[in-house]
Amino acid sequence: MGTDTADGLLPMPTEADFKAAAAEVRATHWYARGPAKLGVRATLDQLHAKLTTSTELYETGGLDDQRYAVVDALNAIQEFLIGQGFNPNVLKPAHRPIEALVEQYNNGLDPMFAERRNEQGGRQRTSPDEQHRTGALAAMAQFWIEIHPRGDQQLAEAARRLRGRFFGSDIDADDLLTARKKASKHRRAKQFDHPIVYTAMSVRRMIDGYAADYGPAKAVTLAIWHLNYLAPATETGNWQTIKGEPVK
Repeated sequence: MGTDTADGLLPMPTEADFKAAAAEVRATHWYARGPAKLGVRATLDQLHAKLTTSTELYETGGLDDQRYAVVDALNAIQEFLIGQGFNPNVLKPAHRPIEALVEQYNNGLDPMFAERRNEQGGRQRTSPDEQHRTGALAAMAQFWIEIHPRGDQQLAEAARRLRGRFFGSDIDADDLLTARKKASKHRRAKQFDHPIVYTAMSVRRMIDGYAADYGPAKAVTLAIWHLNYLAPATETGNWQTIKGEPVK
């Protein structure tokens, strides 16, 4: 792509470019089915045996045994489908109950299945997706403050721009300030592997890349489009996608 003759920056992609890129990535990478890796007949026999074992445990065991049986059955189904070339990304809805049962084992509740923990369990747990979203908000807030005079007093304008599939529709300036404070708290504690910090660092690298190519004024808009269209979501977004190269 050629450079902008006025300032040496690349021409800014459009929102339609991000939509098209997302559609292509989903078709060719995220959701595409590949060739079968294993024979159908043999793996169906294995699947039947695993499901039979899980069902016997489910029908005869206690509640904990039933939970194990559900996890084993869902894992067996997913392993069979992956062996037949199914992309793991299309199995995320089937994997979510497994994650919920793991949370239950750790004395937590998946927010998809319960609003809060029981009275003995303490306060509601923040889901990993919420932490990744918080990290993204922290990075956006920090960058906004750096490129605007009195940026910390103008976060309401930044919040109004953060709309879409990844961000939702109800972000305000307080959300941005809170996210920034949480990220700073974990950084000061040197918890660099914490999801909030890791995501904030990943998103910031992405924003800086856009700023270098297209200028700081356009970087925020490009980052919003990137997260809205190129981050596959379980709840509000998947931070792992952010590590990819910016769309040009």
